[in-house]
Amino acid sequence: MPWKAVRPRHPASASSSVRAAVVYPFDPNEAELTSSGLEEEGAAQWRLQLEVGDVVVLREEEEQGWFFGHLLHNPGLAGVFPKEYVRVIQVSYTVCTS
Repeated sequence: MPWKAVRPRHPASASSSVRAAVVYPFDPNEAELTSSGLEEEGAAQWRLQLEVGDVVVLREEEEQGWFFGHLLHNPGLAGVFPKEYVRVIQVSYTVCTS
């Protein structure tokens, strides 16, 4: 089954942003990863393909060591990927005052 990206679940938050650098390539169709977490049928289609050097915006932490996020340069490409494939590089918060 070919890889397919999904749209983000909700719009980007204006109050915080966590970015991570990809340190290992992730191919959603790798056979040895099909049995590690998020095992439901067709789960590979919800996984985000990553290349070393990509920067991802982390949206939420999923079960069993997975993140949900999108590519910084293309927010339309979103999905889940293993936490151990990325390293947090930036955390920023916007403080709102009234």
